[in-house]
Amino acid sequence: MASKAAVAAVDFTRIYSTLGLGKETIASLQAFRKRHSEAQRIQAQFGSQPTTVDLAHYRSILKNKAIVDDAEKLLKEFKVVTYDVNAHIKAIETFEAKAVEKAQATAAQIDVELNELQSTLANIEEARPFEDLTVEDVGNAHPRILEAVETMVQKGKWTVPGMFIVLSFIPLRSNDASRLQGEVWRPFVDLEFHNGVKATIADFKDGVSLERDGCPLSTMSTRPDLRIAIDTMETFFDSRIDLLQRQIQKHSDRLKFKAEEALKKRVQSGDVLAENFDREVKNFKLKVSARMQTLAASWHSAKVVRTRDKVTFFLGVMSLLVSAFLFGLAPQWIPVAYTVQGLYLLPLRAYTYKKRSWHYFLFDLCYYVTVLNWIYLWFFPSNTALFMACYCLSHGSLASAVITWRNSLVFHDSDKVTSLFVHIYAPYTFTVIRHFYPNAEERFPALKALPYLDPVRALLVSGAIYLSWQFMYWKFVLVDRRTKIESGQRTTSFSYLLNDKRGAIGRALSTVPPQYREMSFMTGQLVYSLLTELPAVYLLYDSPAWSAAFLIVIFSVSVWNGGGFYIEVFGRKFERELEALRKELADSSNNSNSSRSGRSSPTFMDGESAASSPLFMNQKLPVSLEELLSDVESPEKDKEQ
Repeated sequence: MASKAAVAAVDFTRIYSTLGLGKETIASLQAFRKRHSEAQRIQAQFGSQPTTVDLAHYRSILKNKAIVDDAEKLLKEFKVVTYDVNAHIKAIETFEAKAVEKAQATAAQIDVELNELQSTLANIEEARPFEDLTVEDVGNAHPRILEAVETMVQKGKWTVPGMFIVLSFIPLRSNDASRLQGEVWRPFVDLEFHNGVKATIADFKDGVSLERDGCPLSTMSTRPDLRIAIDTMETFFDSRIDLLQRQIQKHSDRLKFKAEEALKKRVQSGDVLAENFDREVKNFKLKVSARMQTLAASWHSAKVVRTRDKVTFFLGVMSLLVSAFLFGLAPQWIPVAYTVQGLYLLPLRAYTYKKRSWHYFLFDLCYYVTVLNWIYLWFFPSNTALFMACYCLSHGSLASAVITWRNSLVFHDSDKVTSLFVHIYAPYTFTVIRHFYPNAEERFPALKALPYLDPVRALLVSGAIYLSWQFMYWKFVLVDRRTKIESGQRTTSFSYLLNDKRGAIGRALSTVPPQYREMSFMTGQLVYSLLTELPAVYLLYDSPAWSAAFLIVIFSVSVWNGGGFYIEVFGRKFERELEALRKELADSSNNSNSSRSGRSSPTFMDGESAASSPLFMNQKLPVSLEELLSDVESPEKDKEQ
C-alpha cells in the first residue's frame, strides 16, 4: 500500500518539464511508468479470480474419481517455498555503499577543481598589464628563462638591444719595462646607447668610463662577459676572412685553367681543322653506307618476317591447298576440315582478343552461327529447321561480311586469316554438303526432307534464330556490360562501327539520336540479315553453278583486299623509308657544302700544294640513293681510288 501511495504521489509531468532531464532519461521514465501500469493491471486481473478449487464439482462430472483424489492430496501437501533474500539485500546494500563512496569522492574532486579554477580566475582578474611586468616577475614565473639567458651570456651569444659597439685600435707607447719595446696596439671600444650614454673602454683592465653629451658620468670595471664577446668576434672574423681568401684563390685557379684551355683551342692550325672536318665527313659516309647495307639486307632477306608470321603464312597456304584437294578428291572430309581448323583458330583468337580487351567481338553473330554449324554437323544432322537456319545464315550474314568488314586474304596475319575462315568456310562447307557431297542424304538426313527450300519457312526459322541471338547479345552485352563499353574499356562491333566515321554505317548511325541508335542498329542488322539470305533461298540452294559462282565472287573480294594490303601497305611503308633516307642525305650534303664555303681556307706552307691539302681533295657525298647504293655494292671502287 505504501508503494501505491508513493507512486500516486509522483507527478511525472512535473518531473518531465522542470528537472531538465535528457531525452534518454525521459524515455526511460516513461517506459518504467508503462511497465508499472501494466503490472498493476495484471495484478488486478489475477486478484479478481477465485483462489479455491471446487473439488466436489470435478467429482460430480468426472468418472475417474481417483484423479480428483490425487489432486486433492497434492493440494493438501503443497507448501509455499520461502526464499532467503537477505543475501541479495546485502549485495544491494554493498553496491549502494560503494556507489555513494564514489559519488562523494567525485564531489570532493570537483570541489578541488572548482577552487583551482576560482584562484586562476582571480589571478587573471588581478593580473597586471604585460608592459608593466619586470624581469623579476618573468623570472619568478618561469625560472628557466633566467637559466637560458645566463647560459647564452656565458657562451657569448647574448647581445643587448639598443647598444652599438664601435671597435677601434690606436697605437700607444708602452712604458712598462716588462713589455717589449716598440708600438703596442691597444683596443678602444666605444659603446653607444639609445639614451645618449656612451661608454669608452680604454683598457680592459682599467674599466669602462661613461659619459653623456661629452660630460663624464661614472667609471665601472670591465665585465668578463664583454671580454669574452670581443674574443668571440675576433675568432669569428679571422676564420671568415681566411675562408674567403681560399675561395677567391680557388676561383682564380679555375679561371686561369679555362683561359689556358681557350688559348690552346685558338692556336690550333687550319690544317688540323681541315683534317677534323674530313674525318667527320668520312665517318658520316661510313654510317650512311652501313645503314643502306642494313636496309638492303633486311629488305632482301626472309628474316624480316617473324617466325610466328611464317608459321601462319605456311598454315594459311596449306589450308587453302588442302581445302582445294579435299573438294576434288574427298568432299566428305570438308566438314572435318572445317571443324578441326575452327577448333584451332577460334581458341587462339579468344586468347589474343582477351589480351587486347576485344573479347566482346566474340559475341557477334558469326561466332554464334559457327557454333550452330558444328552442333548441326556433329549432333543433329537430321534436324531440318537447324539445317535451314545454318544454311541461310552461312550464305547470308557470314558470307556478306567478307565484303562488309573488308576481309582480306593475308596469309602471314593470323587475325585476318581467322576472320576470313569464319566468314567463308561456313558457306563453302554447306555448299559442298548441298551439292557436292556424295550420298549426302545418308550422312545428313535433313536433306531428304528438304529437296527445295520454302522461302517463307526458311526466312522465319533463320529470323527466329537471329532474334534469339540478338536478344542474348542485347541483354548480356549492351545492358549488363554497358558501363565498361561506355567507359571505353571494352569495344563491340556496334561501338566500332559507330566510331568509324569513314564508313557508311558509322555516318548513318551518327545522324540518329543517341537514345535510338542501338535499336536502329539492331533493326538494321535484322533487315540486312534477311536481305542477304534471299540469294541463298531463291537461287543458291537449287543451283550448284550459282553456288560455285557465289563462292568465287566472295573469295575474289578477299584476294583483292589481300593484294591491296601487300602492295599498298608494304610498298608505301618502304617508299616512306626511302624518301626519309633521301631527304636525310640531301640535308647532310647541303650542310657539308655550306660548312665548307663558310670557313676560311688555311695558309699553305712552302712545298705544299693545293692538291695535297685535305680541303681540296676530289671527294663528294652521294646526293642520291642510286649513287649511295652503287658505292655500297662496289667496294672495289674505293680500292682503285
